Amino acid sequence: MGSSNWMFFIIFFYQQFRIHVVFQKTIFKNLEKYYLMVETSIVVIAYREEKYIKYLLESLLKQKYKDFEVIFVTPKNDPTRKVIEEFMEKNKDKIFFEWRILEDPGKGAGIARNIGLFNAKGEYTVFIDGDVSLSEDTIEKMIEDLKKHPNHGTNYPVMLISPKYDKDWLSIPTILLLNFLQLFLFSPLMKLGTLLGAKVGLTNLTACRTKEAKAIGGFRNFWPGEDLDFHYRLNSTFHKKHNIVLSARAWTSFRGFARFSGKAIKNELLLLITAPYVLLMYIIHIAYFLIKKKPMQWKYPHVR
Repeated sequence: MGSSNWMFFIIFFYQQFRIHVVFQKTIFKNLEKYYLMVETSIVVIAYREEKYIKYLLESLLKQKYKDFEVIFVTPKNDPTRKVIEEFMEKNKDKIFFEWRILEDPGKGAGIARNIGLFNAKGEYTVFIDGDVSLSEDTIEKMIEDLKKHPNHGTNYPVMLISPKYDKDWLSIPTILLLNFLQLFLFSPLMKLGTLLGAKVGLTNLTACRTKEAKAIGGFRNFWPGEDLDFHYRLNSTFHKKHNIVLSARAWTSFRGFARFSGKAIKNELLLLITAPYVLLMYIIHIAYFLIKKKPMQWKYPHVR
């Protein structure tokens, strides 16, 4: 065989090799991109939630809805981080979602949520606090609400108090009473507010479209009111409204009261004093937004 024929075969096989490699790289790159895409990103901010985070982790494993990733945002030396890592290692055979932990620089809840938001890959983002746990269809119903209602910019479930957290500062009868009021008074009242056009909600568990949340720059870092401000700016910018998903359930520790006393009776007395005030503030906020079309907010130093 002449040298020209050998050269022809060398060039031919070289070209085939290049085509094969390029084609293979393209295919694998596209497959990787496809399989790494998720519909929903769950952003969990957790600051000293080592006592409560396990309830959220357990509930995430039980979700009927599977198309999500989880982004934990917690300080580097926070005990919560170790609890998360140990739980994930122990249950690695059950985990069906991608997860990662990002560092919270300790500059406020708004900054922490933004770290998760701007690393989110999903079409939707669900913000969850570390002391919240979910029913098995909570995420499914919240995402379904956004899909079915393009005019809903954000949403919120019916948030109940779980007796499995700390029973030493709220008695079971008080928890049952509060949950009854939440089911039949507070949540319907908030639902009425959204039907009247209210655009605000809370962010201990809320869902939104990632693109819209990023477009407004996420959260502004002031306290209190950054959650109301986020909902208002998102829904106002995109001419949408907040919604209460009455069929979705979630549970919280309601641990804000625990800081005042370890005795149940003192906390319940405090609750009797503050609950009417909290309800009144909901009504005032809703009325203010409906009338003034802007949020009630005050700037405070950055705190956690």
